[in-house]
Amino acid sequence: MKAAYKGFVVALWIIGGLLDAPGQDALPELRVLPDPGTQGGGGQSGSITLAKISSETNKITDENAWWERNGLVKPAAYLRFPAVVRGEIPESAPESYGAQPLMAVWSAGGRRFFVYGEQIYKVRYLLAEAEDGGEIEYAFDVGPYGTAAWAEIVDDILYLSNNPGNLSAADGGGARIFAIDLKTNLLRWASPEKTCHGQFALIEGSVVCSYGFTGEPDFIYVLDRFDGSAIQAIKLKTAADWLIRKGDKLYVRCYNTDDVYRIEVGD
Repeated sequence: MKAAYKGFVVALWIIGGLLDAPGQDALPELRVLPDPGTQGGGGQSGSITLAKISSETNKITDENAWWERNGLVKPAAYLRFPAVVRGEIPESAPESYGAQPLMAVWSAGGRRFFVYGEQIYKVRYLLAEAEDGGEIEYAFDVGPYGTAAWAEIVDDILYLSNNPGNLSAADGGGARIFAIDLKTNLLRWASPEKTCHGQFALIEGSVVCSYGFTGEPDFIYVLDRFDGSAIQAIKLKTAADWLIRKGDKLYVRCYNTDDVYRIEVGD
C-alpha cells in the first residue's frame, strides 16, 4: 500500500542576531521544520529494485578493511558520543550553533551537513553547506522530529531520518524518514516508524534505507522518493550500518555480514 503524507506549512522565524561562522559573515535564517503530517497519495517515478549478488560473513571489527577493499568513501567525517569522539571537525564547521555543540558531520549529495544538540540522539539543529568548505545554505530546526540522524537534499527536497536511540520514542515518531519540499515549505511525505534508523541512500527515484534493532527484524527498504510508497523490503540476517552506492551496485555493511546488491532501474 502506498504511504505518503500531506504536510503543513513550515513556520519560519529569523534568528535574533546572526551567528558567526569560520570564513563567513553570517548564517542563513533558521527554518523550523513542519510537524509530521497525514497520509496522502502519489505515483512512483524512476524507482529501483535491488537484486542480491553476494553475502559474506565479516569479522565485525573489520569495517575499515571493508571500505578499503571495495574502494568506497566513508561519508561520515565526525561523530561525537558522550564517551568518545571519532574523526575531526572540518575548518568550515561552526563548533556550536544555538548554544548547542557539534555532534556529527557527513557528506551526501554534494553537500556537507552539520548537526548540533545535547547529544547524538538529541539533535536540535541541522546546517547544510553548499559544498565542502563552501557557503552554508540552510539552517533547520528539527525539533518536531526529535532528532536528525541523516539528511540529504536533492531536487530542492530535504530528506531527513530520525533515530532517538530507543528507535520509537522521538516526538513525531522514531526511526522514520521524511521528505520536506524546500520550495513550497511543505512536508511531502513521511514513512511509518521503524523504517530508517540512520544513514540512507538516494538512488534514481528511490530512497534505500534500513532498520534493525535487538530482538526485532532487520530489513532494507526501498521507497519511492517522491511519495514515500513502499517498493521493496529485503530481510537481512543482521542490521545494516551503511548503504553505499558505487556504480550499478549497492554495498551494504551489516553487523556481521557484507552484502552486495545489483541496482535495477525501472521505467
